Amino acid sequence: MTTLSQNLQQQCSWLCELVEGKRESYRREKRYIRKDGTVIWAELTAAVVRDDQGVARYIVIMVQDISERKRIEQALRESEEKFRRVVENAPDGIIVFQGTKIIYANPRAAEFLGYSVDELLSMNFWDFVHLSKSHAAATASTR
Repeated sequence: MTTLSQNLQQQCSWLCELVEGKRESYRREKRYIRKDGTVIWAELTAAVVRDDQGVARYIVIMVQDISERKRIEQALRESEEKFRRVVENAPDGIIVFQGTKIIYANPRAAEFLGYSVDELLSMNFWDFVHLSKSHAAATASTR
């Protein structure tokens, strides 16, 4: 495998830091070019082995193919983006609570309730319950 040219200078710098004692190890995700020309993602871990006087004797480098993980991460990002676009443009108001705190509100929910999205995110469930009902419900939920 060959290191991509844009990564070469950084890798050489880190290897020099290992030898000079400025760092004991490093871990990095990077791309490599395989013999057949395909590019793969790998996690590189490098550590220096020193003798009793602290002189660098060896550098141990492990490379693990993480191409599949990178493909899955990219697919997840794309899926999350599609979901976000659907929810952001939904004709219905959508509010997500975590406990009693609002952690997400789409623009339609803000429009429907007459608040900005930022205002909704600073509110909680009890802000939407009538005061007389709120006290009774809050008391019941703590029993």
